[in-house]
Amino acid sequence: MTSLDLDNLSSKMQRDIFIREILNQLKEDTDSEIALIANNVFNDINDVESSVRDLKLAVLDKSNSTTQRKESLQRLIGIFYRQY
Repeated sequence: MTSLDLDNLSSKMQRDIFIREILNQLKEDTDSEIALIANNVFNDINDVESSVRDLKLAVLDKSNSTTQRKESLQRLIGIFYRQY
């Protein structure tokens, strides 16, 4: 990795931490609608991260069939494109 890659990774991590801190604070908001939205977004982020980890392992696991790996890769790409 170049220093530019590391800087980019660091800024992404800082952004993610910042967003999670805001969501955690909003989950405790006195406005129940705001708290519910923040909680749902926080849970969605965790679900996506979990899915990405699982799919990454499925794609890299050579004991899975080519079809399974291909389907996992397609789902992983789908998650990526929804993010951006």
